[in-house]
Order: sequence, then structure tokens, then C-alpha cells
Amino acid sequence: MSFHILTWNVFDSQENRDRRICAIKQVLQFADADLVALQETWGDEQWNSMIDDFRKEGYHVAATHYPGLTILSRLPILMSYVIHTSTGIRALRSIVHLRRSKLIFTNVRLPWGEDFRDVRERTLTELRASTHVFDRAEILAGDLNSEPWSSPLTALMTTQMNRPFTNTDPGLSDTCRIDNPLAARYCDVPCKLDYVFVRGPLRSLSSQILAEKPIAGVYPSDHAAIYVELELIS
Repeated sequence: MSFHILTWNVFDSQENRDRRICAIKQVLQFADADLVALQETWGDEQWNSMIDDFRKEGYHVAATHYPGLTILSRLPILMSYVIHTSTGIRALRSIVHLRRSKLIFTNVRLPWGEDFRDVRERTLTELRASTHVFDRAEILAGDLNSEPWSSPLTALMTTQMNRPFTNTDPGLSDTCRIDNPLAARYCDVPCKLDYVFVRGPLRSLSSQILAEKPIAGVYPSDHAAIYVELELIS
């Protein structure tokens, strides 16, 4: 059984917000992913109206407004809850029904900057520790604000969480690019900040970057989205 994952920091700035929300909706409809992790989401009427449209299209929804995290799922959501870590970072987790089993799907955004490296590492360690007793497939997706070789990600991979694709796959391309003026304000060089990690009987079939170019003359976000096709191995 294969299914698609999308993770995307949609940039909760007010700049060109109305046009960007329209562009975000177009990308999500085009991707038609089975599981979607969105970070830096809004909680106002226009954003909620768009989310309601996805409900009408058959998506189950879990969301928390502080921080702005949203999960969209075509798979039935059995339960959702906010995880409060000792670092002050909150994550959103849903348990979804996948085939004849359950899948743990965690959505998180970690703080940006070298001063928060230890916070990122401790948060990821806690998130992983909170699921290690469960013998089931697990996905952690989000804006981890860490380069691929950094200590927070290295520490995460020592806990059997792995990136489901190799360094040459499109899914490990830079998600913040300096040709995007929204990203160029804080990135001097292109960088990879967004990830999908998996544990258990899951393997990658394909991956790509979406929304890295303007749509109708506007960049939807300062980040591009990661789109991955995974297979549940029997």
C-alpha cells in the first residue's frame, strides 16, 4: 500500500496573505496528499474557510493555533493531541488508521537560529522518546530548522528514525532558496530546513519539492513543500 505525505511551512506573515492563501490552496489540491503537515498556519476566518473546504473534500483535520500547526488526513484520524515538551516547544500528533494498523504522525516546527541548536536536539529526543514503546509505523514531519548534517538530526537518527530517501533524491533538495525573496531575507545561501523522518515498515518510492516557484505572481511561502510517496511494507 502506498500513500503520499506533504510537509510545508506556509509562513504566517501578513505579507500578500490573501493571495498566498489562494496559492497554498492550489498547491494542496494539486498534491492531493493523504497526510499533510502544515506549520505556521493562521487561525482566522479566511484560513479556517480554506480548511473547511478540505473537510468537504474528505479530509480529517487536527489543528492547534498555538503554535500554528495543522494536520490534514485522508486516512481516518483515531485521536489527536498536543505534545508539550520540556523545552517549551509544542508538537501536534495524530494517530491514524492505515490498512489494518495504526500510524503515528507528528507535526512540529522547531525554532530557528544557532542559539536554539540544543533546544532543537532536546525537543526531537523527547518527541522520539514519547513513541519508542509503540511497535508501529511512525512519521515525523515538519520544519526542523536544521541542516542535514547538524547534531539535532544526527541525534534523531540514532533513535531509529531515518530519512526515507538518499541524499541525491529530490526530497532532500533545499527548501529555502535565495531566488525566493521571502526566504532571501534570512538565508544567504540555499538551505534545507524541512524534513520527513520515518520509522518502521515504511520505504520511499519517490520524493519531490513543490511550490518553489511563484504561483500567479506570488510565492506561496518562504519555504518549499516536501512531497513524498511512501509504501507500507507488509
